[in-house]
Amino acid sequence: MQAYTQPGVILAPLIMGQDGTTIDGNSRRSLIPVYLTSANIRATIRNLPHARVLVGYLPKYSKNDKPRHMSDENWKEVKRVMYKTAMAAIFQPLREVERTGVRMQLRCRSGDMHVRTVVPFLMFYSWDNPEIAKITGHRDGYVGMPMICSRYYYH
Repeated sequence: MQAYTQPGVILAPLIMGQDGTTIDGNSRRSLIPVYLTSANIRATIRNLPHARVLVGYLPKYSKNDKPRHMSDENWKEVKRVMYKTAMAAIFQPLREVERTGVRMQLRCRSGDMHVRTVVPFLMFYSWDNPEIAKITGHRDGYVGMPMICSRYYYH
């Protein structure tokens, strides 16, 4: 059997997802939370609210923030740049840890504690239909989408 990692190294695949939500009763104020979950756990548990960790919120411009002189196409570009900048800031700590891994004391199957190097890495994103439409610019293009996205909704 051929080993693909060094002895004592554990790969920890992560799934990042986002799902916009309203925070007031009038649906006027909204947030875009970004969640992280482990891909090593079964999907039935991974999709439960307690299996996700909130890592941050993405900023969101309102219609009133758009300058009057700016075209709609330029405004969309401003929002895309803001989104990419915010995602890069959220990913920065993960990118730093991906290079070296983290030394952790973990319990093995026998129950003994061992020190291992855990290397977390982002396996894929998970979005639902409204968020994937904002990112790709395609409305209702769920089928045949070139990205992995999820069809379930968080409650």
